[in-house]
Amino acid sequence: MKCDVILFHREVGIRMLSLAGGGSRGLVLAMIVEELERILNSDDFHSNQDHEPVFLSDLFDIIIGN
Repeated sequence: MKCDVILFHREVGIRMLSLAGGGSRGLVLAMIVEELERILNSDDFHSNQDHEPVFLSDLFDIIIGN
């Protein structure tokens, strides 16, 4: 199933992604973030082949972690 990621700015609230984990858990989180961005930018995910690159920072107002 193909779809497009729709980016929008809300007037109320903050979109926050919290990544908790240090050491080897932090490495796993980094790998998950990398894989999510790969999926978001894959041709299998988009119906439009000329899509702009999508990054997690485009989807969240704040990304925090430790």
